[in-house]
Amino acid sequence: MAISTADGPRRPRDELLRLGLQVTDIRDRCYVESIYFREPGGVLFEVATINPGFTADEETSSLGHTVNEDEVACAQRVRDAASATG
Repeated sequence: MAISTADGPRRPRDELLRLGLQVTDIRDRCYVESIYFREPGGVLFEVATINPGFTADEETSSLGHTVNEDEVACAQRVRDAASATG
């Protein structure tokens, strides 16, 4: 779920915690800030900011043409977050 609020995932995180769900800390994902949680049925959800987005350091026309090592590290952190909520 993408959010565009000024306070990023802080408000949704606080509300999810209030409801008794386990939620990760806010994670810096290089291009977005994210939180992860599992709904009662076990489905993993990500709440992420829209900005700055993938065009923060690359033109839209060149997205997906190369792999940035930072993106590889970010992907690993996403997998780690998913396992932390399971």
